[in-house]
Amino acid sequence: MSEHILEFKPAEGFRARSKAVVDNPFLRQSFRGAMDFLMSKRAKT
Repeated sequence: MSEHILEFKPAEGFRARSKAVVDNPFLRQSFRGAMDFLMSKRAKT
């Protein structure tokens, strides 16, 4: 098993950081594509 470093961000700025990501059209489209893929994969099982 390989080691992975987890980075924790402060909860105080979560709302602002998440809004910035959702407001970015490229990232929003990327997340949407990933979610559609996962939902279709789950529906097939």
